[in-house]
Amino acid sequence: MTDAKSVWRLLTYDVRDPRRLRRLHYRLQRESVFLQESVALLRLDEAELDELLEELSPLLSPCDDLRVYHLASLQEIWTVGPNPIAGPVAGEGGVILLGGKWGRR
Repeated sequence: MTDAKSVWRLLTYDVRDPRRLRRLHYRLQRESVFLQESVALLRLDEAELDELLEELSPLLSPCDDLRVYHLASLQEIWTVGPNPIAGPVAGEGGVILLGGKWGRR
């Protein structure tokens, strides 16, 4: 559940084992928009992020890599080509259009 303290986060991962990769991807589909195969956009507050990372932790091994980046706004995202987040995104009041040619929202 998102609230006023929720912020946009970019979660990236590199999971080597196909089974763990599928489980991680399936779990993230519930509350994120995938920008690429291993790059997801989420809107979470600190408690929700901690809860998500606790849930994902058993799916990872020491050779895997998972990173979370804080985005001050969606205007920081530049796109070229098809835009996976054009349209309504959970937690935003309207439609997000990030242009197709080095455009900003």
